[in-house]
Amino acid sequence: MSQIDRASENTLEDALVWATSHGLLMIPPSGKSYPGSYVHPPFSLTPSPVPRTLFKQAYELAEDFNLLVHRVSQDREFLYETLEPCRQGDEFTATLLDILKESESFESPQQPIVLGVHRSDYMAATGEGGPWLRQIEINTIAASFPMLSHATCALHRYVVSRYGAGCSLQDLPEHNASAAAIPHAIARAFALYEQQQRQQRAQHTPQCKLVVLMVVQEGERNVFDQRLLEHRLWDSHSVPVVRCSLPDIYAKADVHRLSHALLITDDVHGHVEAAVTYFRCGYTPRDYPSQKEWAARRMIERSVSIKCPNVAYHLAGTKKIQQVLVDPARLARYADDEGSARLLRCFAGLYSVSDPDADQAAMQRAIANPHTFVLKPQREGGGNNLYGHDVRTALQSMTATERGAFILMDRIVPPVRAHTPVVKEGALVWADTTWELGVYSVFLAHGPATHVNSAAGHLLRSKVATSNETGIAAGFGFLDSPCLT
Repeated sequence: MSQIDRASENTLEDALVWATSHGLLMIPPSGKSYPGSYVHPPFSLTPSPVPRTLFKQAYELAEDFNLLVHRVSQDREFLYETLEPCRQGDEFTATLLDILKESESFESPQQPIVLGVHRSDYMAATGEGGPWLRQIEINTIAASFPMLSHATCALHRYVVSRYGAGCSLQDLPEHNASAAAIPHAIARAFALYEQQQRQQRAQHTPQCKLVVLMVVQEGERNVFDQRLLEHRLWDSHSVPVVRCSLPDIYAKADVHRLSHALLITDDVHGHVEAAVTYFRCGYTPRDYPSQKEWAARRMIERSVSIKCPNVAYHLAGTKKIQQVLVDPARLARYADDEGSARLLRCFAGLYSVSDPDADQAAMQRAIANPHTFVLKPQREGGGNNLYGHDVRTALQSMTATERGAFILMDRIVPPVRAHTPVVKEGALVWADTTWELGVYSVFLAHGPATHVNSAAGHLLRSKVATSNETGIAAGFGFLDSPCLT
């Protein structure tokens, strides 16, 4: 029996001190914080078992999904046609489509440099011959926790080396590259922009200090994940970061009429130019409470700043696009035979519930057996999906227009890890849990030339087995790391 199994208070205290000293922290929830107060995000005290074959498969899919997102984003007619059924029932997606359409008529030139920082999330599906790797979704905007995931892996390596924890060091992934690979890709994009603009601009065009503009939520709790990335950009690449909310951008930014540069002015940073605009918000309607936020998003989109993501990449990550691409004939438009085969092996059952292509048979199965399906809107951030009897109620009560905002997915039944030690609010609790594996990937291209296409580390999140959601920032799950079996 390992020392962890005896729930040693010394082990817990040691882990908490390690987490604090390495920045594994968040801001407390509203009403529980004061200036300078921090808490640990919930995390597993020991790594969770993950089949080595599934872990390897998820990494091997990273380049395929990067290319898929990129190629889909370039096919504007496909985006319009596929997402049109969502328009009337989903104002958020409709506005993004409007911005995409507007971008085609902007006076400013289209920025040919594109940067994607993605995370494809998977679960293990149990069943005959399983477990099988099944994709849950792909996040093409604001893929969070690359830095805290790296810290959690390092914490678990420390705990295993000191206390055993039922796992050997040889079974931990050798390296989680997320803390280095994502800043590196952003820095590469920054350098491409600097070179591009130096070649294109006339001498009389004002030259400002170049920065990465990190677009953040007001009242952001996941500050340390963002700040650690900011610090890595500076320490490793000498790339400065300016943090702004969408209201900040509306008030302090403008697009230069000649260069179409995105310029920001404030008392702290003076006049700066956003070489790269890196979104860590903007994925939910809550980020756009007024037209000011939408005006800021449009301003960014019409500038020559390299958007991460641009609006086409954002839309390429929607659930409706995911659902349509499970059709092998549709997928074949964007992936070669080998890539299509790899992608199809990880797809879960996904079904349309919107006219004119609603899968009536799947809808009837979901009404009869709602606990075997999930109803998913075009949303990110956790807490949006419908489960169980809510699936039946929604399908029976929604109009065809309202259904256009959703897709239907087979519910995945994952293996359960019994008696997992979880650290929450500084205390050790034990729970039966399941995990969700996310693999980060980065893609950087300048027109037809691809500069970066690679996996970029991983995130393991776990949740109590009886919970439906795994979002950590949303309060459903906890940080974890894999022990490969």
